[in-house]
Amino acid sequence: MLQTKQSILTLIARFIVGVVLALLISQTWLKYSSSNAATAFTQLCLQKQQLSESSQYTVSLLLNQVQTTDCFVASSQLAKVHELDLSHTNIQDLTPLASLNQLTKLYLADNQISDITPLTALTQLTTLELSNNQITDISALSEMKTLTTLWMWNNQVEDLTPLSSLAALNRLYVPFNKISDLTPLSSLKNIEVLILDTNEVRDISSLSNLDNLKGISLINNSIENLEPLSNLTKLQTLIVSKNKISNVSPLSQVSSLKNLIIDDNNVSNLQPLSLLKDIKLLYLHNNNINDIQPLSHLQTLSELKLQNNKIIDLSSLSSLKKLKVLNVANNPLKSLICPVEPSSVCEF
Repeated sequence: MLQTKQSILTLIARFIVGVVLALLISQTWLKYSSSNAATAFTQLCLQKQQLSESSQYTVSLLLNQVQTTDCFVASSQLAKVHELDLSHTNIQDLTPLASLNQLTKLYLADNQISDITPLTALTQLTTLELSNNQITDISALSEMKTLTTLWMWNNQVEDLTPLSSLAALNRLYVPFNKISDLTPLSSLKNIEVLILDTNEVRDISSLSNLDNLKGISLINNSIENLEPLSNLTKLQTLIVSKNKISNVSPLSQVSSLKNLIIDDNNVSNLQPLSLLKDIKLLYLHNNNINDIQPLSHLQTLSELKLQNNKIIDLSSLSSLKKLKVLNVANNPLKSLICPVEPSSVCEF
């Protein structure tokens, strides 16, 4: 019995020692990693005059961030920075940023960046802003496993493959690029917001299993088929203006929709939309619509835009008591009497 108790106590002691050792090793590694990063920046800073002009400029920006010209003080201060905003600074060379591996949020919008390879070391980033640059290759992002929000508006990106391994990605903003293939996005099961305006997208089938999506914007692409969206039960906002859509039948199954913007397409049959009982905002201007009877069932509608269609009669909209905005300009209406009260709701 005594031996059993001693064995148990020995096991407990070993466990405690193991935990303490693990903590010490972890803390030592963090200090070592931080020390290495600080040393790397210190060396760059001390050798500033030997660097390229663009690297010198970046080092100067970082010194300015911590308001010192002392390389050792700057290294110490920068090691404590977790959020860094270098937007609108004309930065080109990101090499000096590679040492800041403790960063969690980095903003680099509106610069002259083409090479983001130095960001490979920033594996703790959760938020990254790269909009309005000259980026084509995003391979450096493939190891950013903690990244949840990525902005890359207005670059030259074609291939999204490096994003396929970013399981934590929750919000992706990549409008105004050259993207046509959405296949790499099919593995991003946690994504909730996806903005892909003004790209070269035709096929959205890769989005069909992203069932956490709440908001999608695909303005100004070449999409015809909305069928892949029919199973997205959490989708609340869909913006597909300026595409080649004529059939909205797949949307009849997306009962969660609250905001649908589908202007500048070739829609004529609105019957499938009659099932969207929670819809509040509906933009259908610049289509081919003449029959708006199906909209009479949408009792939650507060904003409806129907300008530039072929509508003659508005009377079926009289049941929409929650309407605050009704735009029916540029239609061949037989009467200019507003179907709802007050009449100021209507814009003819």
